[in-house]
Amino acid sequence: MRVMELVADPDTYVFRNSLGNLIDQKSFCKTFCAAQRALGIRLRDPKDTYVSAALTNRVNLTWLSEQTGAAEATLRSHYGRFIHSSLSDKIELGKIDMKRPELRKLAPRGVGRAKKAFQN
Repeated sequence: MRVMELVADPDTYVFRNSLGNLIDQKSFCKTFCAAQRALGIRLRDPKDTYVSAALTNRVNLTWLSEQTGAAEATLRSHYGRFIHSSLSDKIELGKIDMKRPELRKLAPRGVGRAKKAFQN
């Protein structure tokens, strides 16, 4: 087995097939789907897995849009649930002072309960 050096070269592909050639996207997708079926996992496109994992790890949305060719609005609408984290939600809720009546009227229903849950 040939080991690749740990030197990044923008013109060299890291992932190759068993023959050392570039990975063919269609055959990789078939293999990926076959592995998901064998494991009893709901079928997902490799791109969906990549995007959801990237957003879960809080990559920059603009960067991800450029990587995938999907518009930021599309990423938000399709993968928005992966963008939020309990820490970022806590920070955003902390910006709302629930003691001020003018802000309380503007807050969505349930925000006060959510804020109390984060404080506990």
